[in-house]
Amino acid sequence: MLEENYRDVKESLTHTTRLIAVSKFKPKEDIKRLYAMGQRDFGENRVQEWVEKQEALPSDIRWHFIGKLQTNKVKYLTHKVHLIHSLDSLSLAKEIEKQFSKIEVIAHCLIQVNIGNDENKSGIEPHLVSDFIESMKLFPHIKILGFMTILPIVDSEKTRSLFEEMKGIFDQFKTLELGGKLPQNVTIQELSMGMSEDYLDAQNCGATLVRVGSKIFGNR
Repeated sequence: MLEENYRDVKESLTHTTRLIAVSKFKPKEDIKRLYAMGQRDFGENRVQEWVEKQEALPSDIRWHFIGKLQTNKVKYLTHKVHLIHSLDSLSLAKEIEKQFSKIEVIAHCLIQVNIGNDENKSGIEPHLVSDFIESMKLFPHIKILGFMTILPIVDSEKTRSLFEEMKGIFDQFKTLELGGKLPQNVTIQELSMGMSEDYLDAQNCGATLVRVGSKIFGNR
């Protein structure tokens, strides 16, 4: 069933959208099965669980940290994480800079945007994104590659509207980048949005990365 689910999701994606298989709470054996099918991008949201997995699994897996990242856990990500999706505050940026500068490694990050202004979700509010991006010039060991968002629970029409709004922010800052108006360590390449229940809508609205878990692995 796992392999069949994975094939169904992969076949539904276009070449412009990359799949992150969200493997949180799932055993290493399941990850190995997808790895054998060619999957290399996996998402985790708990640092301790991720550390245990990455030490036991193939070194060419691209690990995406997609959960809320506490500052006291940043030190465990150095050297090992492919992309941090959840940069959501200056305090976190300061800690990432501090830890990654110790080993002279660049941390690749996405800025998490609270596109629905949901008080239960983390992220930079849309009207503050510009100032937050400008502040990134203070952190030479951080490389911003784009944006991530997690939608609030809304109906399908509102879901698509929020994805389109997020794509608008992506396009706005891509234009600024092309005009040379962003800090040198900010490039707008990736838009991470969409999960199992709405990843096709996200793809249709311009997501370059979708984070699919239960649709592949089953319910947790």
